[in-house]
Amino acid sequence: MPYNVLCLVCTVIAMGIGGVHNLTTSQLVSSSIPKAETNLGKIISFILNILKIIKEKIVGKKGPEVTGDGDASKPDENPEPEIIPETGPAEE
Repeated sequence: MPYNVLCLVCTVIAMGIGGVHNLTTSQLVSSSIPKAETNLGKIISFILNILKIIKEKIVGKKGPEVTGDGDASKPDENPEPEIIPETGPAEE
């Protein structure tokens, strides 16, 4: 085999063994909350916060309700609560 093929094959094998070695020797840590210790972590948390704010604004908005007639009416922002009279124990 030519020299360059041997070098290429050895490089590929070394990269494969290195990846397996890295996976088997590193500690497994929960990644549910991204840590902002590095610049990449800070960027990711910044982008996630912006996306969360945008999602709250989009989901929080409620469009005008359309009635059966096709008229769009603004929903009541502060509807009055329904008052239910309390009844005492049943008299016998």
